[in-house]
Formats: sequence, C-alpha cells, structure tokens
Amino acid sequence: MEPNVNEEQSTCFRRKDAPGCPPTAEELAALAAEEARIAEDTRTESEEDFTVQSRSFEQEAAVNGDPLFMGLKGQVFKFDGRDGAWYSNLSTKDLQWNLRFGQYKSCPSEEDMFVTGTSVTFYRKNFYLKSEMSHSIVIKVTDQEHIPPHCLSSVCLGNGFLVLSIDGKEITEPGDYALQNVGGRIIAHNTYAACSKKWYDFDKSSDENSSKVQRQLGRGKTAIEYILNDRGQMLNPSDCQKWVDSRVAYDDLFEQGGHWATIHIETPLISFHIEYRQNSGEQEGCDFKSIDAWISKTSQRVMEGKWKGILGETRKRKFYADGTQILNDRSMLLEGGKDADYEVDGELGVEFASNR
Repeated sequence: MEPNVNEEQSTCFRRKDAPGCPPTAEELAALAAEEARIAEDTRTESEEDFTVQSRSFEQEAAVNGDPLFMGLKGQVFKFDGRDGAWYSNLSTKDLQWNLRFGQYKSCPSEEDMFVTGTSVTFYRKNFYLKSEMSHSIVIKVTDQEHIPPHCLSSVCLGNGFLVLSIDGKEITEPGDYALQNVGGRIIAHNTYAACSKKWYDFDKSSDENSSKVQRQLGRGKTAIEYILNDRGQMLNPSDCQKWVDSRVAYDDLFEQGGHWATIHIETPLISFHIEYRQNSGEQEGCDFKSIDAWISKTSQRVMEGKWKGILGETRKRKFYADGTQILNDRSMLLEGGKDADYEVDGELGVEFASNR
C-alpha cells in the first residue's frame, strides 16, 4: 500500500531532519527563489569566456607565499601560522577558501614559513535545502619523495612538485579542466619565470639568471591594477612576450615543462589567480616552494554575503584612537588574537574558533 503523502509530510513537519522527507511547498518556493537569484546574478556570463559580473575592490584580496596578506582596504600584514596547518582565509555560505602553511628550515628565522597549499570548496543547496559540497579544489606543494613517478619522464605541473585535486581526483598534468557543477573551469600550465604574475612589491634580482626573489613591504602598484590589465605586469614582460609568441605559434602551452606554474580557477561566483614558485636555495641557501593567490573576480552574490576568516575580516576598516587607519598590525586587524583561532581541520575544514 502506497504511503499517504499528507501523513508523510506531516511526520516531516514534526521531524524536519528525518531522512527522505519531501520538501514542503514553502521549502520548494525558497529553493526556486534561491536558484532564480543565482541565475540573475550570473545571467550575463558566457560559457566561452566565463566572464563574471565583478565588483571593484579598493584593494585586491590576496595572499603572498611567505605568507603576506593583502586585505580589501589596503591592509598588508604577516600571519605566522604553524608548519602543516590549514587556516580559513575566506568563509561564506557559498564557499570556503583555506590555506596550508609549510616551514622551510633552510631559510632565515622569521622568514621560513610559506603558503604551500590552497583549497576552495563550493557549496549549494540540495533538494532538501541542506547545504552540500558541489566541488572541492585542492592545490598542494609536494616534496621530492612524493613526486608522482610518471612526472620523471613526462610534463607535470611544477615538474611534479605541484599537485591539483578536483573532487578528490589527483591531477598532475597541465590542462583545461571543467567544473560542471558550478559552471566553471580550471586552467593549469607551467609558466616561464618571466611571465609569472608580479606581486605588488615583487622585485627580481639584478642577476637575470638568478632564481633569487626579494619581497619588501614597500608601496608600489596595487594588485588590482595588475588584474585590470589582464595578466598584469609580469616579472619580465619583454622576455615573456617572446615565450608567449612561441606558445601561440606552436600551440603547445600545455606541453611546456617548468619549475613555476600558473593556475586560473574560473567560476560564476568567484575566480582565483594562483602562482606557484620555487627557489633552489643556490644563492642564499633558502630552498623553498610557495603559492601566491589572488581573488581576480567575484560576483555580487559573494560580495553581498557575510565574510569570515583571515581575509574576510579585512572588509571593514579599523582605526586607531587618533583616526588613523590600521594597516599593518595583525593583532588589531583580526578578531582572533591567536593564529590558532583560524585553524581548520584539514584542507576541506570549515569550522574555526573565531567563527563560533
């Protein structure tokens, strides 16, 4: 005998968490409204170029590999972290952006911690209006002992030291990968060093053949200015142009090996530009591998939502008693007094102390 629908729904009204409960009319209406909002928010997007309706930032949101954070209101500050830990950089109802820190003991004290992993998890409402994961993207630096064997004889990202994972599937080769559940894509390729995106205070050594890179807290162009010029200013534009011309002529971008890599994550909600770099330590003994990441575009939906996490807490300016904006004092910029207040349980973690 088939169950009485009204009786079944009545039971579900009393136990809303009961598995298998069909949604009510009100819940279906809410879900339809949510889908309509997403459709409206992304209605001008093209499947070919994945252009999103973006909001202008006064300051581009970014994290530098060593690790230096650039907030949304001109803040620039260090965040120490601990070796191997993951931290919440941005947490909204639609996505979670985490970072992993790694320590390189060959580098000078106080300069030996780098960002060695980044993950983005997207969420959506299911049929029962419960939040569920739609995609997970993880990008991590690996070490010599864990380089995939096939990378010793074929082209891999970062010559095998960079591993991309989409929904748990490990990817080591450059390519163009679809994110079907969110209508996006990931483009990953090795990069000629001269073409690597320039950090706003990223200075190349005077020795053209050196892999030495120096970063300081000086003020130069803001990162958003680079984004507005497509890839922005590169480390060596003239050398890069020659390399790009060759890639176009031979149509072999994804066939290029290299120690540095670039990854673009493009989705209707938010897009990221990620640069992977490594230094051999031959010049000054600091042998490291690191990840720099920028939010390149974001939708109105994400901008209007509530932001938490390290980066999320820079949306509002904070001031000293004399009215001067706080720009570099991490202890006053962030609500969490300790770095551990932003620590999450692994690459896909969402819970952290400062968000409770």
